[in-house]
Amino acid sequence: MIPASRHAKKTRRGGIAEICDRLVTAGLIFIIVFAPSAFGSVHPQAYGLLEIAACGLVIVWLVKLRFGVGSGGLSSRKAGLPAVPRMLWAPLVGFLGVVVLQILPLPPALLGAISPSTYATYELSLPGWPEKAPYEDTVRALLVRDDAGVQAADLAQPVALPAVGDVEKFDLQTVVPDAWGRLPGEPLLERNERMLLERWVGSEHAGFFSSWRTISLDPSRTLAELLKILAYLAVFAVVTFYPLEPGSREDQRFQRRLLQAVAFTAIAVAAVGLLQRMSWNGKILWFFVPWDWGEPRLANPQTSGPFVSRNNFGGYLALTLPLVLAPLLARTRIDLRRPRLTTQVIFGAGAAICGTALFFSLSRGSWGAAAVSLSVFLFLLVRHVPVEKRAGFLAGRRAGMQVGAGVAAVMLLFVLLPSGGAEMGSDIDRRLEQTVSNSASWDSRVEGWRDSVPMITDYPLLGVGLSSWGVAFPQYDESFFFGSQARRAHNDYIQLFAETGLVGGLMLVFACVVVARRFLRVLRTRSDSAYVLQLAIGAGLLALLIHEFVDFDLQMPGIAITAVLLLGIGLRGGWRVDASATDTSGQRTLERPLSITSSNLSAVVVVVFLVLVFSQRTPGASREAPRGMMASLRSIADFPVDSNAHLNLSVRFSDMSLTLAQSSVNAAVMINPSSPGARDARAVLATRLGNRDMALADIEESMFRAPSRVLHPVLSVAEVSWLSKEVREATERGFRRAMKSEGYRAAVSLAAFYSDISSHSVAAEVWLQAADLAPRHADKAIFLRQAARELVKAGDLAQSEVLIRRSIAMAPSSLKSRRVLITEILGRQDNLSAAVEEFSRGIESGIDEYELTLALADAGRLSQVPEFEVRKLEHAIRVNPFKPKARLRLGKIYLARRRYDLAAQEFRLATNYSPRLGEAWYLLGLASERAYDFDTATSAYQRAADIAPQSAKFARGLAVFSARQDIGSDLGGDR
Repeated sequence: MIPASRHAKKTRRGGIAEICDRLVTAGLIFIIVFAPSAFGSVHPQAYGLLEIAACGLVIVWLVKLRFGVGSGGLSSRKAGLPAVPRMLWAPLVGFLGVVVLQILPLPPALLGAISPSTYATYELSLPGWPEKAPYEDTVRALLVRDDAGVQAADLAQPVALPAVGDVEKFDLQTVVPDAWGRLPGEPLLERNERMLLERWVGSEHAGFFSSWRTISLDPSRTLAELLKILAYLAVFAVVTFYPLEPGSREDQRFQRRLLQAVAFTAIAVAAVGLLQRMSWNGKILWFFVPWDWGEPRLANPQTSGPFVSRNNFGGYLALTLPLVLAPLLARTRIDLRRPRLTTQVIFGAGAAICGTALFFSLSRGSWGAAAVSLSVFLFLLVRHVPVEKRAGFLAGRRAGMQVGAGVAAVMLLFVLLPSGGAEMGSDIDRRLEQTVSNSASWDSRVEGWRDSVPMITDYPLLGVGLSSWGVAFPQYDESFFFGSQARRAHNDYIQLFAETGLVGGLMLVFACVVVARRFLRVLRTRSDSAYVLQLAIGAGLLALLIHEFVDFDLQMPGIAITAVLLLGIGLRGGWRVDASATDTSGQRTLERPLSITSSNLSAVVVVVFLVLVFSQRTPGASREAPRGMMASLRSIADFPVDSNAHLNLSVRFSDMSLTLAQSSVNAAVMINPSSPGARDARAVLATRLGNRDMALADIEESMFRAPSRVLHPVLSVAEVSWLSKEVREATERGFRRAMKSEGYRAAVSLAAFYSDISSHSVAAEVWLQAADLAPRHADKAIFLRQAARELVKAGDLAQSEVLIRRSIAMAPSSLKSRRVLITEILGRQDNLSAAVEEFSRGIESGIDEYELTLALADAGRLSQVPEFEVRKLEHAIRVNPFKPKARLRLGKIYLARRRYDLAAQEFRLATNYSPRLGEAWYLLGLASERAYDFDTATSAYQRAADIAPQSAKFARGLAVFSARQDIGSDLGGDR
C-alpha cells in the first residue's frame, strides 16, 4: 500500500508535469505561428520576443526535469538531461566560441597576430590608432587653428553669388563662407565644442583599453546574431529532448500538434500571399511599408505574404510544402480525427494553395529547390512506404511514373493556363522569359560570390564577424553602384566562411554533417506512419539547403526557427545515448557524451535570459548618420567602418580648414570605394585645394563606379550647364568606361547627360548604343524611342522616323512610341494623312483610342491646322466624355478665341466628372470672370485654392480676382 505522503507527492509532481507540458506546447505553437507572420521576425522587437520565448521554454523544461518527472509514465531514470555525443557538441561549442571571440575587445598586438586584415582595416579607418585616439592629430591641429581664430585672409576672399535671375532659373542657393560676418581673431569653435574636443584628445579615447578592438567589424550585429543562434539552440533542445516517454500517447500528441501547427501556418501564410497579390496596395500585409522602400510600391505587385522578399516567402513555402503534402499521399500521425477522405481534401486544398503561392512568388530559386526536394520525397515514398499505407492514386505498380507525370502536368498547368492575359499569369510568363533571356539577377549573384572570395582570403581564420559581411563587402565590391549595395551574399555558405573564417565555418559544417547522419539514422528506424513525416521533414530541409546556394533564408528568423523546430521533431529520440552505450555490434562506442547538471544549466539559462531581456537593441545597419563633429567622432570610435561618419566629419573639418579634411574623406573613400558621395566630396575638396588633376581623376572614377546620373547632384538639370569643359570630359570618360563593362544602364545616364547639355545628336548615338546592349526587347524599344526624340530635338526628322518605326515594330502596342511618331514627327512634317493612318494602325494594335486621338490633336496643333485639332478633341470627348484632358484642351482653345461661354461650359463639365481637379476649377474661374459671371468665378477660384493650397498659381489667381472685385466695389461706391 502506497503511503499517503508519497501519493500526494506523486500527484503534485503529475500536476506540475501536466502544466509544463501545456506551457511548452503552447509556447512552441506561438513561435511557429508568430515567427513567419511578423514579417519573418527580422525586426528587433520580433526576434527579441522569440528569444525571450525560447529562453522561457528552456526554463519550463528544466522545471519539469526538477519537479515534474517520475509520473505520467515517465520514470526519473529516463528523464535526465540528454547525453549529447562529443562529435556534435565539440564543434558546436567551438563555433560559438569563435563567435564569442569575435565580439571580445582584444589588445592591438593580439588582434594583429590572429587577424592581420582586421588590424589593417582599423589602421586605415582610425587615423592614429592604436597609439592615439581616432583623428587625434587632426583634432589637435584644429584646436591650434582655432587658437589663431579667423584670419584676415579668410574675410578678404571674394564671395561670388549667382544673380537673382540665375537663382530663379536654376533653383540655386546662395552659399556664404563660414567666416562671413566674423571679426579677425574670433574663434572658429564654440566653447562647449572646444571643451569636448580637448577632452577627446586628452584622456577619454586615448587610454590603453580604448585601443582594444573586436575581430568583428560590426560587433553589435554579431552579438544580435549570436543571441538568435542561442535561441535557435534553445528551441531545438526543447523540441528534441523534452521529457516524454518515446512512442507514448503524450509524445505522439506533442509531435502531432506541433506538426499540424506548422502545416496550417504554412497554408495560412500562402493564402495571405495570394490575397495580398490580388488586392495589392503597395504595402506588406496591407499596412506596413518596409523602411528601405520609403513609400508604397503600387507599381510592383508581389506575392510575398508577411515576408518583405518574395524569395524568402518562396523559401518558407518550399520548406513546409512537403509536410502539407504528406497527409494527402499517405497515412501519417498528423491526420485529422476525421474520415480519411476529409484529411485528404483539407490537406490537398492546403497543398494546392501553398503550391500556387509558391509559383506566384516568382522565386526561381524556390521553384528549383522545391522541385528537387519534392522529387526526392515522392521517389522515396513510393519506394519504401507499403502500398496499403499510400493514397489510392499511389497504389499502382507504376506509381512513380504517375506521380512524375502528375507533377509535370501541374507545373505545366500553372505556367501555361494564365498566359492568356491574366495579370498574375503574365507575371510568371515574364519571370520565365527572364530566366531564358535575361541573366541580370544571376549575374549579380555571381559577381557577389566572386567578390566575396578576396574577403575570405584576407580574413582566412576568423572572418570579418558573424553578420558583418555587408559591412566589409563595399571594400571588395567590384560591381557598379546604382543607389544601393548588397547587404547579403545571396549564398549563405560563402557568407558563412567570409564571416566566421575557416575555423568557424568548418566547425559548423562538421556539426551539420553529424546532425544529418543522425537524422538519416533515425529515418531508417521509423515506423511507416512516422517514416512519411520524417521523410517530409527531410525533404523540406533539403529544399532549404538547396535554396541557400542562391539566397539567405536562414538569415530570416521566421524561417530559421521553423527549420530548427522541424529538425528537432525529426530527431526526437535520436540523441538518447548513455555514456556506456554500445553499438549494434556490441562494441563500446567511442563517443564521450557531455554531461550537465540541472543546477548548472539552470544558472546558465537564467543568465542568458537576463542578457536577452536587457540587450535588445537595433543592430548597426539601421544607424542614423551622425550630426556634428563630436557625434561623428564618437560614431567612428564605436563603428570605424561607417563611411558616412567619416564623410560627415570631413565636411565639418572643411569648414575650419580644407587641409584637415583630407584624412577623413580619404578614409570614407577607402571604406566604400564605390560610394559616389565620398568620391565626389573628395573631388570637390581637391578642387578647392587647387589639385585639379586629382579632382578630375576622382570625378572620372566616381562616374565609372556609380554610372547613374541621379546619384551625382552635379549632373542634375540645374547644375550640369555650369560644369566646366574639363569636368564634362572627365564625366564622359567615366561613363564610357562603365559602358564597356556594365552596358546599357551606364549608357542611359550618359545619354541623359548629353541631352542636358544640348548635345542631342550625340545623345541619340548613345541611346542607339544602349539599345544594342539592352538584353530585353522592351528596353530596346524604349531606347530607340528616346533616340528618335533626341533626333527630333536635333532637327533630323527623317532619321527620327526610321528609329521610331523600328521601336514600334518591336512593341506595336506602345502608346508612347505611337505618340512620338504621330505628334513629334508626322505633326512637325505637316503630314496629317500619314498621322491618321498611324492612328488606325494603333487602334488595330489595341492602343487606347482616347489617347491616340489626343496625339492626333497634338499633330494638328504642330501642323498649325486648328480646325483639325478641334475636331479631334471633340472626337476624343465622344470616345470618353468622363476624362477631363480633352475637355480642358478644348476649353483652352475656346478661351484663346474669346468664346468664353463655350470655354466655361467645357470646364464646368470637366469639374463635374473630376471634382478634385484644381486646374479645371481654376480655368472655370478664369473663363467665368471674362464672361462677367463673377459669382461662378468667385466660387471656382476659391475651390481651386482649397483643393491645392500649395499651388502658387491658384492662390495668385484668387488674390488677383479678389483685388479686382474690391477695386470695383470701391469705384462703384464712389459713383
